[in-house]
Amino acid sequence: MIFIVDDMPFLEQWSESAPAGNNLEGLTVTLDPYPTPRIDEFRSEAVVFSKTYSASSKCAPSRISVLTGRQPVSCEFAIEATLRTKGTNTGIYGTTVSVQTEKMQGYDATNNIMTVLQDNGYFTGMVGKWHMMPDDDMGHNLDCEALELFPNEDLYEECKEILKEVGFDYIGAFYYGNVKSNQYFSHNPEWIVDEAQKFVDEARSRDDPFFLYFASTLVHSPDVGPALTKFGCEDTPMGKLAGAYEV
Repeated sequence: MIFIVDDMPFLEQWSESAPAGNNLEGLTVTLDPYPTPRIDEFRSEAVVFSKTYSASSKCAPSRISVLTGRQPVSCEFAIEATLRTKGTNTGIYGTTVSVQTEKMQGYDATNNIMTVLQDNGYFTGMVGKWHMMPDDDMGHNLDCEALELFPNEDLYEECKEILKEVGFDYIGAFYYGNVKSNQYFSHNPEWIVDEAQKFVDEARSRDDPFFLYFASTLVHSPDVGPALTKFGCEDTPMGKLAGAYEV
C-alpha cells in the first residue's frame, strides 16, 4: 500500500524529518503541533526514513514520479507539451514540469509500478484523488473534469474506467482532481477508506498479492470545515450513495 497525503505540512512531532530551525532562503521554519494520533500510531511501529527526498514538491509531478519510478522531467506528456510551445520554450532549458504538464498517458501509462505488478500476478487498486488525467481524458473526450464540481454517476463510472488503462484493476472513491468548492460534495475520507477496505477484501478473497495506491484528498484545500458540517458520507462526485454503495 502506498499512502499519499495531500499537502500535509511537516509537524512539530515529526522533527526528525524536518528539524526545527531549518533556514530556507533566509526564513526560519517553524513547525505546527497539529495532532495526528492515527499517523503517530503507525509511525510508532514504522521505519522512518529521515533523509529521503521527493522528486518534486508539487502534486502531480510528485505523484507521477512515485507511480513510475522516473523523474518528473521524464514524463512523456510534459516533454511533448514543452516542445509544442514553440516560440516560448524550445526545450533548451529542459522539460516544463508543472501540475498542468504531468499527466499519465503514453509510455507512462503502460510502463509503471501497476503494469509491472499486474504482469507478475498482482491485483492492483486505486482509491482517492488522481489529478493526472490529460485534458482529452486519454482520448476518450468525456469531460471528466466536470466531476470536480458536479456529481454524475454515469460520467463517474466512465471516467474511473479509464484508469484501467494505466494498470489498475480496481478503482474506487475516484476524485478526478482537486476538490473544488461546490454545493454537492467535499472531502469524504470515509468513502475513500470504505472503498479501500472493499479492495483489500476482494484481494484476500482472490488470494492474490496486491498493490493499493491510496491518495487522500486531505489536507489540501478546501477547508475541511464544510466537509464536516455541510456534507455527509453519502455525498460524492458519483452522486448520493445508496444501497450497495452506502458507507
